[in-house]
Amino acid sequence: PSSFGGKLNITDATQSTSITTGAITVAGGVGIGKNLNVGGNGDVDGTFNVDGATTIKNTLSVDQAVSLA
Repeated sequence: PSSFGGKLNITDATQSTSITTGAITVAGGVGIGKNLNVGGNGDVDGTFNVDGATTIKNTLSVDQAVSLA
């Protein structure tokens, strides 16, 4: 494994349209120890689990069944 001790800044602005395109692509998983801020749209093609409070500040669209526990 490689380690970096400081901030990593990537200036490539290539748009992502799939899991294999964009300024950064990762073949394996990604672990993030602090906040994640996304400036554009998000797309999840698998299960999306949230452990904690969730706030939706705009419209929520659901295409299939919803199960609330």
